[in-house]
Amino acid sequence: NYLNYLRWEDYTSLRMEPILEVADNFLYPASRRRAVWYIWAGLALGLTTVAAGLWWFMSLVQPLPEPKAVYLNPSLKVRLQYPAAWLPTSSPLDTDGLPRRFVGQSGWFELGATTGEGVLLTDVAASLSQAGTLPFGANPEVRTVEVQGQPAAFILPREPALTQAAAVVTYPEPVSNGFSLYRFVVVKADVKHLPALVASLRFIANGTGEVSDLRNVLVYAPPAQAVATSPFIVSGIARVFENTVSLKVVNEDEETVWTGFTTANAPDVGTYGGYSAIVDLSGTELTAGDRVRLEVFQSSAKDGSEIDKVVVPLELKEVQATQVVEAYFGSGPGGSADDCTTVLAVERHVPKTLAVARAALDELMKGPTLREREEGYFTSLPPGVGVQRLVIAEGVAQADFTPALEQGVGGSCRVLAIRAQIEKTLRQFPSVQSVVISIDGRTEDILQP
Repeated sequence: NYLNYLRWEDYTSLRMEPILEVADNFLYPASRRRAVWYIWAGLALGLTTVAAGLWWFMSLVQPLPEPKAVYLNPSLKVRLQYPAAWLPTSSPLDTDGLPRRFVGQSGWFELGATTGEGVLLTDVAASLSQAGTLPFGANPEVRTVEVQGQPAAFILPREPALTQAAAVVTYPEPVSNGFSLYRFVVVKADVKHLPALVASLRFIANGTGEVSDLRNVLVYAPPAQAVATSPFIVSGIARVFENTVSLKVVNEDEETVWTGFTTANAPDVGTYGGYSAIVDLSGTELTAGDRVRLEVFQSSAKDGSEIDKVVVPLELKEVQATQVVEAYFGSGPGGSADDCTTVLAVERHVPKTLAVARAALDELMKGPTLREREEGYFTSLPPGVGVQRLVIAEGVAQADFTPALEQGVGGSCRVLAIRAQIEKTLRQFPSVQSVVISIDGRTEDILQP
């Protein structure tokens, strides 16, 4: 009942007394605690000041920009800058064997091109936005702009959960690439990096003015410190004497265990060309876990010394046994039915597999290598063709392909050449006496002249 007789002021003083006592001890501590109190107070004040200062400083400092690397694609005649930490992927590759897609923790980009004579820029953008599983959402924003003075369009998702965007830029002049005539370059990337990637985009001609700041030899794949499985592909661009790019692999004992060369697809002296080569280490004593050094360079025309060398450290994950298969390509102009069906074999080294016929067909889909093209080989198959299914039973090989096999194919000569390439490639194996070609399961009305 004591609280019933307390005045309000007395009740309040009872509640505040512990707090007042602490404050009094802080301001007027006993002599034996005075030093401790002041030390703790000083530390608290100092830490508060430092935290406030760091917060103010970090609010002023901008994040450091990502280091940049240059990607130049001679066949697409463009260059751009991308974050140097991004690494190339094994697909897609262009006709020079160069990677067109790079991926990193912060983002990615993929470079491509498309035809479209008489097609409006916005129609090309709309066709990209409606492709496949609607990569930019059901109702993306299509924004027309200019890039390097050329009409362009950005395709941007409206849904926050979607991060893929793209830009379509009109070439100043159409770019010829085999059977295709590209009129638009396409840059796909994450939304965050797309503006900077497109801003760095430059169109290049055959001259060296646009690329005078680059080294003579660049390696895109494999990246440094990669874990590689033999055989693996080396690809990049080079501006070298007689277009000859030399390669070698050196082990940890500084012994050269493999040598080779390839040819850059440069159209003129003093210009860049893409190159690619397969490094097959199956004949060496290297095993999984070994560290090696890939060296890519040109031999000096003056004294044969190794110059413009690029060194790529690698760790071997596996050294696979390989086998040789044949892929059949044309070699010379086809003016008559006899010429159209004349195809010649080139050898390819592939990892040993029971599905050897499928491996040979996959090599055929890749088309001639740079060196084979230099020797006059060509393919009549349109770009982008894929093998969907291959079944061999009772001497009959049933090969089913994607619809790209008949896209843009015209003329009886080319149709005969396509059939000859596929049939000859499959009939190299004794288990195949005849070949049935289909597209999405259809065997009738396909590959018509």
